[in-house]
Amino acid sequence: MRLVSSIGPYALDMGINHLDGLSELSYLEYLAIPKVFVDEKIYTAPDIDFLGFTWNLALAVKDGRIYKISPQVLTTNPDEATGAFIAARKHLADKMGEPTERNGSRLILRVTPGNAILEQARHGGVYCVQFFITGGHLFNLGTL
Repeated sequence: MRLVSSIGPYALDMGINHLDGLSELSYLEYLAIPKVFVDEKIYTAPDIDFLGFTWNLALAVKDGRIYKISPQVLTTNPDEATGAFIAARKHLADKMGEPTERNGSRLILRVTPGNAILEQARHGGVYCVQFFITGGHLFNLGTL
């Protein structure tokens, strides 16, 4: 099994200089979503269609290269959230094998060199399904 290393047009270790439509988080957004590294930048990217759903997308970048890709579905429809979660779980399991850890609604899949985390939550009437794939050159350097 190997790491899922791309989502739509974005891939781990990809440089971002040629990418259009990225928007770096604001100061207030960084307060809600803190950086892992001091020199890290987090960007939102244009929404993508993936696994039959429309996903919001965030990219974490260090040294000008993507090290984390985070798709997210936000919906008020619980059936849509369940469908997105099931589709993402199946996609990750097909590529990476079964989860190595479970913590409530969070599934963690670890492979070399990286991991994927899939989670589902509800905040009021909004359902959120998100996953993160992390890996690339930072894993190879042993810095994560």
